[in-house]
Amino acid sequence: MTTAKYTKLQLKGGKSLITLYAGKRVHDSWKAVSQKFDLFEGVTDLFNVLEAAVEQGKRLGRAEVMSEVKNLEKALGKQINAIEKAIPYKAPGRPKKKPPVK
Repeated sequence: MTTAKYTKLQLKGGKSLITLYAGKRVHDSWKAVSQKFDLFEGVTDLFNVLEAAVEQGKRLGRAEVMSEVKNLEKALGKQINAIEKAIPYKAPGRPKKKPPVK
């Protein structure tokens, strides 16, 4: 039986909840920080949680950018297809000779 590599954490940030997918080390760190709330003992644990949050934000940011790029590609593809249909294609080069009329 395999265990999940990442676990889901719900962190309260301001007025909303922040969903963070983190490994066991970060999950344990968050438990320690949230139970103790002792700054001297939990600095490294808090650092682990914040580092994981930054990495999650980077991944989500990349995903948003890639989805926007794909949407733009689709829109440009539609416009290019419309232009290609509007302009008749002619093969480049010299026209072929027509056979003589008998």
